[in-house]
Amino acid sequence: MRILPALEMASVVMIVGFIARDLGGSCRAQILAAVTAGVSGYLGAGHLDTTTELDLLVWAVVMWLLVRLLAGGDQRLWVAVGLSAGIGLENKDTLLFLAAGLAIGVLLCRRWEVVRSPWAWAAAVIAAMMWAPNLAWQAVNGWPQLTMASQIAGYAATNRAQVLPLLWLFTGPLLFPVCVMGLVWVLGSRAAALWRPLGVAALVAMVLVLLSGGKAYYAIGSVALFMAAGGIVLDKWIARGHRRLKISGFGAAGVASGGLIALLTLPVLPVAAYAETTLPATVPDVANQIGWPLFVATVEQVVAGLPPAQRAHTVILANSYSEASPLILLGKGLPPVHSGHNSYWTWGPPPAERTVVVHVAEAERENRLSEVGRPGDAC
Repeated sequence: MRILPALEMASVVMIVGFIARDLGGSCRAQILAAVTAGVSGYLGAGHLDTTTELDLLVWAVVMWLLVRLLAGGDQRLWVAVGLSAGIGLENKDTLLFLAAGLAIGVLLCRRWEVVRSPWAWAAAVIAAMMWAPNLAWQAVNGWPQLTMASQIAGYAATNRAQVLPLLWLFTGPLLFPVCVMGLVWVLGSRAAALWRPLGVAALVAMVLVLLSGGKAYYAIGSVALFMAAGGIVLDKWIARGHRRLKISGFGAAGVASGGLIALLTLPVLPVAAYAETTLPATVPDVANQIGWPLFVATVEQVVAGLPPAQRAHTVILANSYSEASPLILLGKGLPPVHSGHNSYWTWGPPPAERTVVVHVAEAERENRLSEVGRPGDAC
């Protein structure tokens, strides 16, 4: 659960370097781009095994392939685009934002050779065929993804307000100008004219996320392109003079950015010290990785305290899948665990004969950072 996302994000860092190379960047530009990615939000993402990590990897792979194709690369690479997009769509539907953006970018930039290419259409067919089982399941089960999307859109104002802060943090608190320079280069430089459809695609994808009220990170995968392009711009700036000073400044900014991101997203502080800060409320994803053994032990203690006659008819009801999962993974001798949260609902309600309920309440989640578990909070 740690190695896989680490490998995925390490792959993204390398791909950012490859994109810089295929955009015409020097060896130094490739290194600058890869370092920018390595100390960015990809650093924190590499510690979590969620659907987001594979999504970020697929966006980077597709961007890299498209960079090569738009520069006149082997048209058979469209097959790889289709396969990558198909895998990505089985993981998350957010790749549709990029697909829509690419279609608009190709049209606005008048890249008619893409429209006429049978390989490009083959890529779309391949992706659609791989996505078809997902769509079939959605149709049979009443389109739960649309229901979930509508619920997320209910927080549209909050989601939109988080876009700029997230982009700033993810691209590096002190290195975000590299991405900004990359975006400007892709959209405005004559040297980047071949890849302008990708810049348009990224902007369109972000606009679609904003209009739909989706979460702020849904289209953040496009920053891989701008980190790569930013490395080229940065390299040219360094080449104008005062190289040591500029490289030292970049290095210091990279260390500071990476350090802050590590502090926010990685377990670099002792738990006791971490619990005394505002970080748990600032970045809940990190706090939600702490205290599960104590949490499970508390529930086990509650269950053990029940009379044997009741235990035989007991079920555990959790408010969320994040509470239900550790009870199954780490719990020993516990009754069946159920939850109606999101897709955990698929496993159904408890059997009718389970008439005693141990309800895992929200208060227990809030107290996981404490060193002392309170059984009453879990029952």
